Amino acid sequence: SLNQQLWADPRASLSYKFAHEGQLSLAYGTFSQLPEERFRVLNKALGNMSASHYILNYFISNNGRTFRAEAFHKTYDNLLGYRGTHFNPTAINLNGNGYARGMDFFFRDNKSFANTDFWITYSLVDSKRKFMLYENRVQPGFAPKHNGAIVVKHFISRFKSQLGLSYIINDGYAYTNPNLPGEQNNRTKSYQDLSLGWSYLPKPQLIIHFACNNILGRDNIFGYEYATEALPSGSFAERPLQQGAPRFLYLGIFLTLSKDKNANQLNNL
Repeated sequence: SLNQQLWADPRASLSYKFAHEGQLSLAYGTFSQLPEERFRVLNKALGNMSASHYILNYFISNNGRTFRAEAFHKTYDNLLGYRGTHFNPTAINLNGNGYARGMDFFFRDNKSFANTDFWITYSLVDSKRKFMLYENRVQPGFAPKHNGAIVVKHFISRFKSQLGLSYIINDGYAYTNPNLPGEQNNRTKSYQDLSLGWSYLPKPQLIIHFACNNILGRDNIFGYEYATEALPSGSFAERPLQQGAPRFLYLGIFLTLSKDKNANQLNNL
């Protein structure tokens, strides 16, 4: 059986509210997490992975507008590492470590334009970690450095409809190309997704919703899979990891059952 463990993670936060209704917050905390059970079964002595978070946040919401800015620094210790392969790990240990630092910005406005709600987000993430099969600190494949999004929703009263448009972009995903020296030594082209949605309300509590993502059919790539054996030339053949389909279409009907006959899920679409 797996060993039982007991631990404590101290956390603290401090906030100051300004006269103009803005709020500045500072937070610190430690966090612990056990490795996946499949690794703990192979090495029953595994303890916790741990992280420390330092977060500075400014937030203000006034007159239909919201702004949030956040800076963070996170350190990671005792990250899971192993040899072999992902499906056949050996020499399982907690010798990994790393960090993540950066900033997030969020602005939302449903006041400046009639019947229109829009928001803009941007995040910068500088992260390096030694974990899993990596022998050095590398940028994780799941953490692009630059990420942004724009979302616009406009309600057309005459047609009882809401139109939604979103654009999501990042600067690409890091991956390891065995044909080049080093780890996480390459990056995919930028990920971009322009999506469109339309919601029609024949009755306030009834919504017919249609959505299409990646309407431009961009060929987004999330990384590459390589052959385990080299070709006679010495290089490894590659296959891109792509979306299952260039576009995804969705048609749904949402019926809200409540005492308030005007309640619906429009804000969530």
